[in-house]
Amino acid sequence: MDVHPRPALGGIPEVTEYQVRQIARGAGIVVQAIGGPNLALARDGISAGLARRGVSAPEVTITVVDQLDRLPSTGKVARFIAQAV
Repeated sequence: MDVHPRPALGGIPEVTEYQVRQIARGAGIVVQAIGGPNLALARDGISAGLARRGVSAPEVTITVVDQLDRLPSTGKVARFIAQAV
């Protein structure tokens, strides 16, 4: 599995939207979903992809939320949010 979350989350029909926030050793992913999807395989796959790319002990969380943050100027979901340095 690749590091990009789309292949991992795209196979889960309950997931309607996602947003990825970069963290020091991985990603904090939030998703909008219908029902209670099983996100463990997606989390494990993304974590494994990060490890293959050299991230030591990657941290990946996936949390279901009611709403994702949207860009005020366009109303679109900010799909990836880089870690502030």
